Amino acid sequence: MKQILSLTIFVICLFLLTGCAMQMPVRESSISTLPIRTEVKPLPLTADLKISEQLARGEAKGKESDVDRLTRIAITRALGQDPPSVEMADILVGVKKFKEVTGVDVGSGNRIIKITVTGYPAWYTNFRIADEDDQNWLNTVAPDGLRETSPDKKGKTAIERFLKQ
Repeated sequence: MKQILSLTIFVICLFLLTGCAMQMPVRESSISTLPIRTEVKPLPLTADLKISEQLARGEAKGKESDVDRLTRIAITRALGQDPPSVEMADILVGVKKFKEVTGVDVGSGNRIIKITVTGYPAWYTNFRIADEDDQNWLNTVAPDGLRETSPDKKGKTAIERFLKQ
């Protein structure tokens, strides 16, 4: 009886193991690629800045070692973006930063400070590609020396030459 049971188990295992062995066909292919030419010319971009007349204020408290992080938090609160919102200002203009020591953490000995930031909220509006009229107002780092305002031999400035390309 034991031999029949052992033989039956052996046959079942043999069928199970041979049933699991599958042959996978191997396909070979080759891929050829063509380089994509990316000739992107950055254009000088300009926008108007709408500045609020109302002074905004933001505060943040924490350890003195976290001054940079606390300053960013205070600016975020001054902009009204804590929590973030699409309607709030893009930047803060005329920023003034004040640092006040408010205490000392007894456990670690770190000074606790309060950072206060004030400034005027502002929004970017009227985004456009800079034209010849905007060239005197551009005050950004531009590609290929576009900040140059002196004309060349043909009387064209760097922006005019760039826009004509």
